[in-house]
Amino acid sequence: AYAMYTSGSTGRPKGVMVPHRQILNWLYALWDRMPFGADEMVAQRTTVGFVVSVKELLAGLLAGAPQIILSDEVVKDAFAFVTALGRWRVTRLNIVPSHLEALLSALGPATEVLSSLRYCVTAGEPLTQALCEKARLLLPWVELWNNYGCTELNDVAYCSAGQREGGGLFVPIGRPIANTRIYVLDAALRLVPVGVTGELCVETRGAARGYWGQPGLTAERFVPNPYSGHPGARLYRTGDV
Repeated sequence: AYAMYTSGSTGRPKGVMVPHRQILNWLYALWDRMPFGADEMVAQRTTVGFVVSVKELLAGLLAGAPQIILSDEVVKDAFAFVTALGRWRVTRLNIVPSHLEALLSALGPATEVLSSLRYCVTAGEPLTQALCEKARLLLPWVELWNNYGCTELNDVAYCSAGQREGGGLFVPIGRPIANTRIYVLDAALRLVPVGVTGELCVETRGAARGYWGQPGLTAERFVPNPYSGHPGARLYRTGDV
């Protein structure tokens, strides 16, 4: 479907080869959790080159909803950003938590500016319970979701942040989407007990084919899944713990 370059934590660009079935899998998962209604407007705020831009581009258009493309200048100016969201009556917003914090600070008591907003989805950084509670207080009509993913997988887990869950400082990444299994494994790819730190490894329909021109890195990160009964099933080693 497309290739997208990402430096990740290594600083070395990697060309991620993404198949069509990945797009279809997360699109249907998104539409199932957050179905589009009438009079929707999607904000395209992410620079092309980051995986969330694909979601912003396709999720609304393929569901019959228009979108407004916001310039970098507007997105980086919290007050201009809030004004644009209100002016265009945006109903869906994908945003990183630190940007959401800036948006809420710029909003202040004038919360009616975002009266059209229905869904706000955070990703890319840990979402704190404190920020979540602030968003619920200022925008109680908005459904707040936290999700987990990366360029190699796109979205693979969602968590509704509408109510506080547990006593931790951060909102969980949630449950896997359809056709996806997430494992917590040690360095030898053995399942770790509950409460023990391990690496998140993911099997999902449509995981990237690998890294363009880097077969060694592909073999290192995309490994056979010993816990699957499907021939050829692979795990993606995210490196996240």
